[in-house]
Amino acid sequence: MCIRDRYGELPNSWMPPRASKRGPFTKEIRAMMWGFGDQVAEPGDSLAETVAAVEDCTLMFIRSVAEAAAVSAGTKGKLTVEHVMQVLGPDHKKRARVTELLTMHKRIKEARRMFEGAEDEVPVDKSDDDEDEAENNTVL
Repeated sequence: MCIRDRYGELPNSWMPPRASKRGPFTKEIRAMMWGFGDQVAEPGDSLAETVAAVEDCTLMFIRSVAEAAAVSAGTKGKLTVEHVMQVLGPDHKKRARVTELLTMHKRIKEARRMFEGAEDEVPVDKSDDDEDEAENNTVL
């Protein structure tokens, strides 16, 4: 469900209200715009209005997908990955990207769990053991 499907054609001046000047994705959007060929010297030099417009479009898309997934979830009130995948059904590229991100998330969780498990094991300091063994092996 697109925002235009819900509200019809939006006037050119329509912008959702912003609580602050900087949104949650501003830094990432600036870097992406620079990476995709924005004609600025540094990633932080993009026009604030352009970054805000891209961010608003991004937030509207996320909101529309979340609302459509909530409708598909019904009265349960729980959103699952399956509901989001159902909304993205016809778009195979987005479905593949969501699947890829979920796989990477699972791998990161497993690696973090293995790393935390390795931290729990206290390493034994070999230098102290060598000194103790040397003292025990000395003949009087």
